[in-house]
Amino acid sequence: MNIDYTLSANVILIQPNSDVKAAFLMYFLSSPLTMKQIENQANSTSQAAFGIKKMRTFICNLPSLKEQKQIVKRVEALFKLADQAEQHYQAAKQRTDKLTQSILAKAFRGELVPQDPDDEPASELLARIQAEKDK
Repeated sequence: MNIDYTLSANVILIQPNSDVKAAFLMYFLSSPLTMKQIENQANSTSQAAFGIKKMRTFICNLPSLKEQKQIVKRVEALFKLADQAEQHYQAAKQRTDKLTQSILAKAFRGELVPQDPDDEPASELLARIQAEKDK
């Protein structure tokens, strides 16, 4: 058996007509405002459902096709900016993580500040601390 997909009983196929740009409809239906409207109209039992009867009567005031195209263009440009911001953030985070590790390594090697030649060696300090504990 070769199955490429599966469907749930709660799937509604929406086929936009020529007055609706499919990308606009996708963004419209997945917008927080529309999702809230659908949620408010959904039947709630153990799992909220928004059936085909409700979908058929769902009021969707659509802008003109020209406006839809412009909205889609702007939304996609904003998504592109968001993706670029995420990439910049990830790159900066990687640099910060490397810098933190580098600073820690230098601190453990005693390279962050000039060393005072009059300070006792760490081995002597540790020995003194152990002697204090043993008392």
